[in-house]
Amino acid sequence: MRTFLCLFTLLLSTELSAQLRNYGSKEGLTTGEVTQVIELPAGGLLVNTVGDFKLFNGDTFVSLPCRLDSLHRLDTFGRYGHVWQGDSLLWLRDFYYLYLFDVRQLRFRYDVEARLRDEAVVRLLNGKTCDEPSADNAAWQDTLRKHGVAGDCPINTVCRDRQQGVWMGTRGHNLFYLPPSRHQAVTVGFPGQKAAQAVACIGDNQLLAGTEDGLWLLDAANGHTQLLKKETNALYHSATTDRQGRVWICSQQGIDCLEKGRLKHYDAHNIKGFVHDHVYFVRPMQDGQLLTNNDHHVLGTLEPENGRFTPFNKALPALQNYRVIVDALPLRDGRRILGITQNGAFLLDIQTQSVTPLNSLPEELSDKFNSVWQDKKGRIWLGTQNGLAMMSEDTKTSRLLLRECVRGMTGDAEGFLWFRGSEGLTRIDTKLADTELNEETLNRFRLTEADGIPCVGLQERSVVMTPKGLLCLANACGVTLLDTRPFRTPASPPLNVLTGVKTAQRAFLPHQNKWELDYGESRLELSFSAFNYAAPDHTHYRYRLKGLSDQWTYTQQGAALFTTLPFGHYLFEAQASILDGKWGPLLQKEIIVHRPFWLSAWAIVLYVLLTLLALSALALWYRRRTRALLEKQNDERVNRLFLLRQEARHRFAQSVNVTAKDITANSREEELMNRMMQSIERNLGNSEFTVDMLANDVCVSRASLYRIIKNILGITPNDFIRNIRLKQAAQMLEETDLSVSQISECVGFGTPRYFTQQFKKLYGVTPSEYQNGKTAP
Repeated sequence: MRTFLCLFTLLLSTELSAQLRNYGSKEGLTTGEVTQVIELPAGGLLVNTVGDFKLFNGDTFVSLPCRLDSLHRLDTFGRYGHVWQGDSLLWLRDFYYLYLFDVRQLRFRYDVEARLRDEAVVRLLNGKTCDEPSADNAAWQDTLRKHGVAGDCPINTVCRDRQQGVWMGTRGHNLFYLPPSRHQAVTVGFPGQKAAQAVACIGDNQLLAGTEDGLWLLDAANGHTQLLKKETNALYHSATTDRQGRVWICSQQGIDCLEKGRLKHYDAHNIKGFVHDHVYFVRPMQDGQLLTNNDHHVLGTLEPENGRFTPFNKALPALQNYRVIVDALPLRDGRRILGITQNGAFLLDIQTQSVTPLNSLPEELSDKFNSVWQDKKGRIWLGTQNGLAMMSEDTKTSRLLLRECVRGMTGDAEGFLWFRGSEGLTRIDTKLADTELNEETLNRFRLTEADGIPCVGLQERSVVMTPKGLLCLANACGVTLLDTRPFRTPASPPLNVLTGVKTAQRAFLPHQNKWELDYGESRLELSFSAFNYAAPDHTHYRYRLKGLSDQWTYTQQGAALFTTLPFGHYLFEAQASILDGKWGPLLQKEIIVHRPFWLSAWAIVLYVLLTLLALSALALWYRRRTRALLEKQNDERVNRLFLLRQEARHRFAQSVNVTAKDITANSREEELMNRMMQSIERNLGNSEFTVDMLANDVCVSRASLYRIIKNILGITPNDFIRNIRLKQAAQMLEETDLSVSQISECVGFGTPRYFTQQFKKLYGVTPSEYQNGKTAP
């Protein structure tokens, strides 16, 4: 028998023929007649469709403007051809014109006449140089027919790019691209096109697969299949290889064990403790025991030699809370078992005989678990119906890594986790630290249908890795085999070339190192490409606009869009990589967004001047307004005070019984007036009481006293003293039976005659008349 390595190489290292692609009007070609295809030094293709030139940026064909009236017209018809002049000038010839294309600036030049001395150009001009193949190239015709192109398809031109892909321009059938051979997965089917439901490896070169019609042996080297057991109603759930090399495959009909070529079946008939034939998994534990389940949620240990199943459920009734235990992972501490079910996950501690729900999982994670795996660092990886989560070994912390359905997962000897999700087959490097597991590292290595990975029909927990690095996936089409060894060496980092720069208003030449934009130019779009024609789905990009953000944006589309950038200086950076390989050279371009005219230096100076002028005018207006307001308030206060004074003086002159409050305008005046009136009343009978004595009594100077009384009542202090004496006299005339002479003496007048004279002067009547009730006429 051949060695495994030779047979393995025969099946998998012979890479599958690449899929022929056809590019036409949908991708931007004007017509189906392609006359010239030329790969440019920096990447990209120049494509001629009968005088209409397009630049292929790896995704679409972009038109290149060409002024026909400025070209060198040929006198006679000739053949298509091209010749390089240095590494930047490309001369092209068709039936009618001679063209000169600048590959650095990606535009046609029209100074042709001055450059026609070059010998190679002259030969091209005379039609003696032709790099294009003849239209009747039989070998290329056969190539197209082998790839399913029916009928006659004349070929105008052939170009082999640096990836060894072949571009064939045809006469009326668009542009064909034949990628180089690409390492892909191989799907091996079973007779009758039966779906595979579970798979396990037997040694190095054989697989045991459970299918819709039974158990099959599959030789991974040559694809040979052999029916081992016919079973049409098994519905296989999982398959496991233990440390002794035994393969355990579980189904709703029980357990089949393949050991040294012999197959033995276990079910409720020969295993004591089984109450049902339905078994989801068998897992070897650290101590060599076998962990299995029975009847959906009964978990226990299996002793096949003794024909005994010992369930945990009697001691641990909490297991009854779980609908279906689909798998269980004995953790490497040898003490705990992590069970996953269709309605949650739990931890079973063998030493403490306890079951606790796994509550430290992310809230957004689905309760339907599909697969579980523990890496060499002890971290636990959980695949559910809506995401992939990673949990610490102590199960206290976890986080959601990816949002997609994870059907099955396994690890390899290199420390990589492989899982089949709804987006394809993904590989994650578990040697990375927790902080390194981010958007960049989680999404970059992904294989899809283009790599031979089926997009539908994958069974849960049906992913297994052989010791030699052969990944096996059971699915509706059979078993898909992928040799993972070629992916151990990362692909070389690719170049990343800027292919287009434009705003909503105009386009720029991508070869420039700096672009200057007017303020307000919206929708800045930049396109870039690694020109990975062979496997564009393996290409990843990252870009950022420094000055706006230092954070990288990761994408598989070579395009970046920025809307309405503020004025300033920016540095656009972009890189490309293949799968999870290293990032390639850094593409850097400077972008300057000019200040708007209203934010220019002169405008700012003008704004400052206008602001200062406005502030000055506002301040002047405010001062004038404040002054006018104060003057108005002062006038009102003066007028009010004048009226108050007039009223007070009138009241003081007319009223006999008057208080200090009646004749003053504020509390300070009232207090001083009270003191003066009290001083006069204390000295009422003292005819020698003078103004100086009053001033001294109320603690003010004679001048101040004069000013105060004059200001309040409009009279002199002597008049004030006399009037107070007379008011007291009037009260006594009204209230007592004293004679005029007695009252005169009481209020400090020296003689009755002087008293009568002053009384009549103030009240208009004599004291006697006042006493008898007569008032002034």
